[in-house]
Amino acid sequence: MSALAIGSLFSGIGGLDLGLECALRDEGFDVSTIWQCEQDEWCRGILARHWPDALRYDDVRTVGTDAPRIDILCGGFPCQDVSLAGTGSGLAGPRSGLWFEFARVVRETRPRIVVVENVTALASRGLDAVLRELSEAGYDAIWFDLRASDVGAPHERPRLFVVAYADAERQGFERENDVSSEEGMEEPSWDDAHRCGAACVCGPPDEHGGAAPERRGDGQSRLVGVADGVPCRVDSVALPSAWPSGTDAPQSSWEPPRMTPRDASAARRLGAIGNAVSPRVAYVVGLVVADVLRGSISADPQHDEECDMGEDCTCGAESLRRYGDAR
Repeated sequence: MSALAIGSLFSGIGGLDLGLECALRDEGFDVSTIWQCEQDEWCRGILARHWPDALRYDDVRTVGTDAPRIDILCGGFPCQDVSLAGTGSGLAGPRSGLWFEFARVVRETRPRIVVVENVTALASRGLDAVLRELSEAGYDAIWFDLRASDVGAPHERPRLFVVAYADAERQGFERENDVSSEEGMEEPSWDDAHRCGAACVCGPPDEHGGAAPERRGDGQSRLVGVADGVPCRVDSVALPSAWPSGTDAPQSSWEPPRMTPRDASAARRLGAIGNAVSPRVAYVVGLVVADVLRGSISADPQHDEECDMGEDCTCGAESLRRYGDAR
């Protein structure tokens, strides 16, 4: 199985990159992020710490045909002109209009998979243009809403994701199927697959009294007491309460220091976190990408004509269903 290479635009602090990497590795793919693009110098420092070997660009307009070859291109282009709290100018705005640079990079680098993230207001403020650009570049797509609360967060934070996949016939190359099925893949033992250590609270049942994880690989965490399908190692911490204590409550020993007005970098850190995609959310998106790579989600542009299930169609929907109704 050949290794998959990820390229990232509008990378921020790498939350989308991290979640996709974790999901694809858990699904049996060899994957790494080889280049990123982020204009903010402080954020680039965070990216350099976690992806020291990746090439980094500081301007999306400089990314083009000379960029290293990638299989997956991901990114969340600026939302200020799309957001309901913004200008309302949509993709005609100067910031959200950078989508067209994203689309140019898609055309010039021709990845097999494209992952696009933005606020849910994009559905009425530019999604049609996004899908049109992708289609004209030779890509079919699925899109869905996903909230941070779907993976256990104590806030909703709804986002819209587009997963586009190359139409091999229209693009003029043969679609490689890295993993045709799960048959023949050895089921790892709990000890081999699990890496939470002594603090683990997610299984197996004889140790923790709960249900055994349903998926292979790392055990499920139990965010706010619920097995959410996301491996423990994607959680910030594997404890019964994985979310920080309240404002007036004393901090737990595992929590990082709180940011205060006296912290000179607080504004930048809060801004970067606010703009980031939660890796737990990106993990679920990564499962959809894995299904596309396997062929579980059809790349046949005639699907709508040939599938007779209509609104009841479940082709390729299992990756979303098994982690809750993300649609």
